[in-house]
Amino acid sequence: MADFAKKLQSKYIEKNRYSNFGSSLRKVVVDGFRGIYSLELNLDYPITVISGLNGAGKSTLGQLAICAYKKPSTATDYKRQYIKDFFPVSPADPKPISDSAKVTYFYETDDHKKPQEVSVARANSAWSGYKRQPERHCYYVGFTVYIPKVERRDLSIYGGA
Repeated sequence: MADFAKKLQSKYIEKNRYSNFGSSLRKVVVDGFRGIYSLELNLDYPITVISGLNGAGKSTLGQLAICAYKKPSTATDYKRQYIKDFFPVSPADPKPISDSAKVTYFYETDDHKKPQEVSVARANSAWSGYKRQPERHCYYVGFTVYIPKVERRDLSIYGGA
């Protein structure tokens, strides 16, 4: 059993991560999204759990993370997600994104000492920086689905036809 644990643990050490998981996110720097300013989130493992109180920004971080990758060139039935897909202006959130909003992604590369850095920011009305992102299938499952029934008062807004 100890040999299996050591073998599994070796897959996660910094110098082996790229060969085992490809260009996974290593770090995300968020500035100007739904009240999150100057946040640096280090992702030491390809599987990460984010927990916190309601309104703390868990969904915002999850939504920004899924926007870190572009659609694989071989994909046929796959919809790529963009920042504009997750942060609509509404009466409840009239300015979800600041004028100087920016997210910087750091990805694993074959040289663990030199991560790939890609910044996505709004230039006038369009977002730029998506072209240099690595390809990966990503799926977003909204956190709203898992909240207790007593807290689902506004769920009909999201699921209503």
